[in-house]
Amino acid sequence: VAAALFLALCVATGASAAMRPVVLLHGLMANYEAMSHIKGWLEQDFPGIYVHNSEIPKPYSPDGRINSVLIPMDKQAELLNAQIEADGNLTDGFDLVCHSQGGLTCRAYIEKYGGSKVHNFVSLAGPHQGVYGVPIYNGECPDWKCPELAELMAKWAAEGWNVTFAQYWKDPFNYARYLATNDYLTAINNERADSQNATYKRNLVGIGGNLTLVMATEDHIVVPKESAWFDFYAVGQDKTIVDMTETDGYKGDWIGLKTLNEAGRLQRLAAKCTHQDLPREQCKSVVYDAIIKPRVGGQLP
Repeated sequence: VAAALFLALCVATGASAAMRPVVLLHGLMANYEAMSHIKGWLEQDFPGIYVHNSEIPKPYSPDGRINSVLIPMDKQAELLNAQIEADGNLTDGFDLVCHSQGGLTCRAYIEKYGGSKVHNFVSLAGPHQGVYGVPIYNGECPDWKCPELAELMAKWAAEGWNVTFAQYWKDPFNYARYLATNDYLTAINNERADSQNATYKRNLVGIGGNLTLVMATEDHIVVPKESAWFDFYAVGQDKTIVDMTETDGYKGDWIGLKTLNEAGRLQRLAAKCTHQDLPREQCKSVVYDAIIKPRVGGQLP
């Protein structure tokens, strides 16, 4: 009898100690391979952990690099939700680690489809307050060198082009036009006073753990780099950065950032890395070891 009880206790303990899976998502002009280093490190450090390394799928191309540019941002969140719902290993919850544009897609997923399954959400250089730059080209051709790119982006954004980075373009010199013509970022940030969605706030606050926002200090792709922390340029110029806590969105708690912060569930961390290297070997010690690893590997309920 004692042996049977001991065996039953061991089985019960093993069942309750199942690790939370991790869902990964790449960024712009990337595919699942961009997050493969993190996947490998997780599987090495947490034997038996389940890692779902997601990729934005068809219809445009079998390669997520093309789809990440051409599939509208709202549709990307819908496709991510479909992948998660179809994966039975994620039914009981998971941690979410997303890079660059993927950080926006993952946040939109949480806001639109419910945060109850997500425990910790780690966003690596996600442009949460938008960009006033062209992410694909900024590394090689910054705005001061190629002003025509900024002009082209303003045109695409105002005309509602589906090129993804046009959907989170925010012109500080014409904020009124941004509010009037941008239907993606204004929505997931609840920036339009007449159409704020309380569900977005409820779902983001409803994640089971913490929201961790990581800024790459050497970022020349997301402009300004502080957008990763929900900071952005002051209206009317592109020099002074307004801290998240001083924005109307934070003060009004439009998507729950103030609620999370005051509860100690929002962390804003800096990593001395370039944008592209955040998920790579070059930044393993300051990103994976210092930030991601301590926030994953927990037990499922």
